[in-house]
Amino acid sequence: MQKSYKIMGKEENSERKIVYAVCFLILAVSLFGIFLFKGESATGLAVFEQKSLIEQIAPVNTVEVAENITKETALDGLMNSEIIIKEMTESGISTSLVKDFLLSSKRFFFGESTDWLKKEIKAEEDIKKKEYLQVLLIVAEKTPVYEIEKQDFKESYKLVQNIINTRDQAYQLKDTILLLDETNQKYVDTRIDTEKAVVLLEKGKISFKEERYNEAAGILKEASDEFEKAFTEYKRKKGLIDISKNFFVKYWVHIIIAILVIAVVSYPVFIKVRKMRLRIKLETLKSETKVITKLLKKAQSDCFKDKKITKDTYDIRADRYKKRLAEISHTIPVIEAQIKGKKMVKKEKPNRLGVLEVKR
Repeated sequence: MQKSYKIMGKEENSERKIVYAVCFLILAVSLFGIFLFKGESATGLAVFEQKSLIEQIAPVNTVEVAENITKETALDGLMNSEIIIKEMTESGISTSLVKDFLLSSKRFFFGESTDWLKKEIKAEEDIKKKEYLQVLLIVAEKTPVYEIEKQDFKESYKLVQNIINTRDQAYQLKDTILLLDETNQKYVDTRIDTEKAVVLLEKGKISFKEERYNEAAGILKEASDEFEKAFTEYKRKKGLIDISKNFFVKYWVHIIIAILVIAVVSYPVFIKVRKMRLRIKLETLKSETKVITKLLKKAQSDCFKDKKITKDTYDIRADRYKKRLAEISHTIPVIEAQIKGKKMVKKEKPNRLGVLEVKR
């Protein structure tokens, strides 16, 4: 069954129906919004205030201690460090870093010889200290020669202070992560976009878990800043929504009139723009016809005159060019009819080929 076409006169077409349907839909939605806003408070949802989530977390650096650190002070520091590490473990905080600090501190405490340590154990009357000194003796005897340090009570105590500072930073970071998690949940419930902040928060959690505390502190501060930006953007958008509500409530009559006017004038504008686009497309197709015709002639010359291409190559090119020319020659009349305000309508004609009918 072959296809043929007829050109119908100017009638109410699908484009007009679409335009009017869209205008009617806009009008209906606007009316609904106006009556909805009139029944709702202009303030809308309550906005909770949000101040800065966290302050800058101080990094752990090497600390300075007094010059006159005694053996007793260093020993007390070591014993206190054991308690700190136990508390951190019970709190679910990784302790690999502070354990390394503690081991180094112990080596600076007992130094190169264990003879004095054995004397200290015998002379010590405090049971807890005596037991701890015995533990230190075991550590000293198991320390490889290449890891033995020269005795330095000041350096030992300095490492103890690093343990204390690391503990403080770890707890602060843990509390910060809990705060940011709670903030994220609150923001999500309020439909605030926290995607960027959550990415940083998860990255900060990884750094914290791997005991890269200074790095974690910087990342969590960035996450906090992103949460604040998200909240600020939420307040800005909400303010615009409140303004729009007040505007609808105040000017709802004017808005309805404006929409009706737009509905009336939009169709002619639509038709004018559509025809302009059709004219551009028509000129493009005509230009393409000229170019393809030249290419077809060149292919003929290359094949039959200059012998630059084979007959098979020519047939392939010519077939492609002719098919495109056929498509263009079929499309141009349709576009010309549409520009004149008519529409090409596909119609099945079983026994007639290439018929164009004009219905006046």
